[in-house]
Amino acid sequence: MFGNGFFYSVVSDMVTPPVFRLIIGLSVALELASEGVDYLWPDLSPEIASAIEKDQMFGLIESYPLISLAILLPWLVGAFAGVVGVFLFKLWGRALSLYSTVLSFFIAPFLGPVAYSGLSNALDEASITLWGVVLALAYFSPISERFKTENR
Repeated sequence: MFGNGFFYSVVSDMVTPPVFRLIIGLSVALELASEGVDYLWPDLSPEIASAIEKDQMFGLIESYPLISLAILLPWLVGAFAGVVGVFLFKLWGRALSLYSTVLSFFIAPFLGPVAYSGLSNALDEASITLWGVVLALAYFSPISERFKTENR
């Protein structure tokens, strides 16, 4: 798609399947660490948590739990399956990962306020950035050819 330009040749030399899988693993590990930080050390952001608790600001999940479950569960299963599919270089995994990522932009506003510590936010941002790199590589780098040639 991009021809044989300088960037394309640099990426093709650097991003081998193991490196691609490492980036996927780092993205997932950073997201899990982000979620775990505030769970293990809730005192990192007590002011934000108490403000949200005091004002009783709730999103879709608290207001409509059954509807939320009907929407969020398939989305989470699809997102997880997409990550596995991308890791295995499946064409369907690449598409599913892209669709679930785009869908997350439409779901997020309905989740309500979220309290993160600075550390958790930094880990989450790093994970999101790496996931963007995964999607970009899966579609616009030489590694994208693996998705076309592997078993579908």
